[in-house]
Amino acid sequence: MLTTFLVAQEPQAKALFGIPESHALAAMVPIGKPVRQLTRLSRKPVGDFATVDGFGGAPLAASDG
Repeated sequence: MLTTFLVAQEPQAKALFGIPESHALAAMVPIGKPVRQLTRLSRKPVGDFATVDGFGGAPLAASDG
């Protein structure tokens, strides 16, 4: 699993791993067992938050696709 979470700490990570300033970190692959196991995400139906043609538009219906 790739993550871009590291971007907020890129200067510190580059210093830690000896990465030159001419290079950028695009993503990282976390390795190891987390202290706290994450739970499965739950998501609302798309129509509850997505709209058509702008923020104040009509709710996106399943057939709008």
